Amino acid sequence: MRRYVVEEHADAGESAGIVRHGSIVPDYIVLRPITRMSPPSPHSYAYFVSRDRKIVIVDPATREVVRIVTR
Repeated sequence: MRRYVVEEHADAGESAGIVRHGSIVPDYIVLRPITRMSPPSPHSYAYFVSRDRKIVIVDPATREVVRIVTR
């Protein structure tokens, strides 16, 4: 995932407040679709990079945080 974000040139974005697994990301946070996954996933996910440089994986349908990856 780290490599994917670096290849996509994603920069740190807006602050979403306290982000943790299961929290809901506000509408003003722009989510980027994850288009290349290896292995392919049956789910569609999106992500954003938090101000503290963490990669936050989100279910775009619900905007729920499903995973946080430290860069």
